[in-house]
Amino acid sequence: MVIAGLASFTESEQRAPTNVLENRFYVAWKMHPNTVASYNLWVGRTLNTNLQHAIPVPGSTAGQDDPYLKRMQFDVLYWF
Repeated sequence: MVIAGLASFTESEQRAPTNVLENRFYVAWKMHPNTVASYNLWVGRTLNTNLQHAIPVPGSTAGQDDPYLKRMQFDVLYWF
């Protein structure tokens, strides 16, 4: 399924709204009827560092291949 949406609102945890190749891996575990623990891993990089508003890694130059950035997030959701 492909869903189209405005880049600024589709995924708030991406390193940039556009010009990125981003993969998300996640797992969620329902610990109790009202508690969920989850783990997210985002692995991505800037596609074209020559663009005007590209967000490359600090210390790199335009046109240079961007290394992959890995970010993790842990959440515990509780409701009553």
